[in-house]
Amino acid sequence: GKATDIVGFRRVQIVSLIAHGIFLLVAMQVRDFWSLSAALFVCGFFADAFRPANAVAVQYYSDDASRTRAFSLMRVGVNLSIGLGLVLGGFLANIQWSYLFLVDAVTCFAAAIMLIIYLKPPAKKAENTPKISENTPPLMLSASSSRRHDSIPRKSPYKDPHLLAFVFLTFIGA
Repeated sequence: GKATDIVGFRRVQIVSLIAHGIFLLVAMQVRDFWSLSAALFVCGFFADAFRPANAVAVQYYSDDASRTRAFSLMRVGVNLSIGLGLVLGGFLANIQWSYLFLVDAVTCFAAAIMLIIYLKPPAKKAENTPKISENTPPLMLSASSSRRHDSIPRKSPYKDPHLLAFVFLTFIGA
């Protein structure tokens, strides 16, 4: 979380995915218990660094009206990838145990590349600040504002290409 505040959510996500992929390849090569434990600890560190940055990215790229749905779609993507990952992992482990590490590393690298290509950098100085726009609910505005919550237009998150791309990238990264 602190790294996200310092360098931004996009960089943290990209570095997290690349570092996780590298240490998965390292973990694939080690043979003794303590080295494997250390490599998997570092893998877990970088894998979990992705989560707070990802939550900030969902907050940044979703508007106030669709934020709950955006987080829900992110969780659906994570849950689907876990379900599919268990099936694929069992299949790969049946063939050769090291394929688990290799395929996971490749998906990390692929997700990092897709993040670099499709998730454009946020505007400077606005990464961790709430966006105020025409669609901002009155609770997010100053007390002097007289706008009503009823006047906020609702847009389906399923029609937002940026959100759908982000959910897809989250699915691949998870």
